Amino acid sequence: MTEELNAKVEKIVSFLDDQRCKDVTVIDVQGRCSWTDSMVVATVNSVGHLKGVAHELWGILKDLGLTVNDRHKTPNTDGWTLIDCDEVVIHLMSEEMRDFYKIEKLWKLPEPVETAEPVETSEAEIEK
Repeated sequence: MTEELNAKVEKIVSFLDDQRCKDVTVIDVQGRCSWTDSMVVATVNSVGHLKGVAHELWGILKDLGLTVNDRHKTPNTDGWTLIDCDEVVIHLMSEEMRDFYKIEKLWKLPEPVETAEPVETSEAEIEK
């Protein structure tokens, strides 16, 4: 992430923490995703909490110079609202939705795979 984007993401994370969202996580997907550079995932306590946080967050995003794409007047009531700001995508999710979809796991970098030691072959074996 660029320094400018990183600063914006830090302000978003700070806001979500202040709003008592739980387990606020940033996922850097730059270079692995064609439609965004960063995702912020946070757990909300209830649908009312989700609506309140989303409503207040729109003002913060505007102050940061981020444009919300396809902004809905009222957030979803199913326990998950996605706020798309191009370079940052914010997921506000109920605990049940977050446990079910496991977004962090989907975007986790794979663990390096240990390979076996290279096997030396003799010149006689190569000629065969």
